[in-house]
Amino acid sequence: MKTESIKYCRLHSNGTIDKRCKEQCVSCGVSQLKDNEVQDIQSEVDVNSVNAYTCGSCKKNTVIKHRDKGVAPFFLKCIHCGNNAISHMYKVPQDLAHDLVAFKPNTKAEWKLYSKYLKDWYNDPTMPTKDFDNAMAAVRQHVKLGAVVFISADKLKI
Repeated sequence: MKTESIKYCRLHSNGTIDKRCKEQCVSCGVSQLKDNEVQDIQSEVDVNSVNAYTCGSCKKNTVIKHRDKGVAPFFLKCIHCGNNAISHMYKVPQDLAHDLVAFKPNTKAEWKLYSKYLKDWYNDPTMPTKDFDNAMAAVRQHVKLGAVVFISADKLKI
């Protein structure tokens, strides 16, 4: 009888949320998700779902809460140090205080709010308006295809 060894990814075993790794992580490549498993995970992401991303460098978490249903990335930049943080695939306590809100802007006012937030985030006064407008057009298309965007929790209360 074959016994399966329990493997932990470095991010999960060293992070503040200690969970068995069932995803393919950059650090360890423990296992690969099949296409149907990825679809199942995405369909579980619902309104008010909470996820955490643990940074591979500083080991701190970035927590998001969904206002709207939609697809979120597997990696994002750590809000604490700027390095890559990996998703816990929503397998975290759902009552964590969140740093970011995942949402789909659905009014002109929300798009304006997000646009201002993005300009502040880039913090580049030399960025040509045309480049920023092209980036916003890409974001609109991305949202139209099912994705959510993130904004700081203090900018959008849910």
